[in-house]
Amino acid sequence: MREPDIKERVMRAFRHVLLAGKSLVNDDVSLPIEAFNSCVEKESWITAQESKEPLGCFFNVVERRYTAFEHADWRHEFAKKLSGKGLEIGALHRPLATHDKMDMDYADRLSLEDLRKHYPELAKLNVVSPNIISDAETLQGVGDNTYDFLVSAHLIEHMRDPIGAIKTWARVVRPGGLLYLIVPDKRGSFDCYRSRTALEHMILDYREPSEKRDFAHYVDYSVLVHSKEGKEALADAKKLVEEEYSIHFHVFMPSDVLDLVNWMSDNVLPLEVVEGPAASPGSDEFHLLIKVGQ
Repeated sequence: MREPDIKERVMRAFRHVLLAGKSLVNDDVSLPIEAFNSCVEKESWITAQESKEPLGCFFNVVERRYTAFEHADWRHEFAKKLSGKGLEIGALHRPLATHDKMDMDYADRLSLEDLRKHYPELAKLNVVSPNIISDAETLQGVGDNTYDFLVSAHLIEHMRDPIGAIKTWARVVRPGGLLYLIVPDKRGSFDCYRSRTALEHMILDYREPSEKRDFAHYVDYSVLVHSKEGKEALADAKKLVEEEYSIHFHVFMPSDVLDLVNWMSDNVLPLEVVEGPAASPGSDEFHLLIKVGQ
């Protein structure tokens, strides 16, 4: 019997790694062996190793907890379910399109002038001028039960304490009011190489805030988003901290946010996901409508 060559041995080992990885996740995972076979045939797997392409790029994690997964203008569809006095936080250049049953306020941590300085990449875009200047995690100065609904688009991932932030957002919404969350899906964003944030991590951020743990997020961002290494990664992370740049502290798929909301409902305050998660195939975001308990 002939001795298997190096390619066969690599393929066998890789299949074992894929199968082991599948056993460690809750979602279904496809095993793209054929794609990897093609990669090996072209002898490009070594190049992938040298470029430090993460193993996660070979996995296709399939989300099974959507309530709708089809091509649609989900922002428009969810906006139709909102009415009354509303607050959108951190709208920047892409506020939710409104209709005549919505009366909106806009909150951000910086004035329009300072937002333009902080985000020079938005210089040529129309940025919303906030009429409320306040931190999104505390909304200091915003009264309890002030709004019928709150919109948070691509914001929860920027929160150092997502549980505390959602608790604050629920505070300013009347009982029975709605939180509309639009969340980036890590699989379709620059976060694709980063690990999903564990629920336990977010619970710890809520119960025991830590600047050291926050700094670890900056380092992770520098390494896996800015592609820095070693001393350069640390220097880049420190620069982001000094600039108070709003990175993605946490990384999500729909299941992660569902688990977060369910845990909060059991342990912090009553919340109910009444719509979603919904997404379009290939989209970089998913949508949830959450009802604040009476």
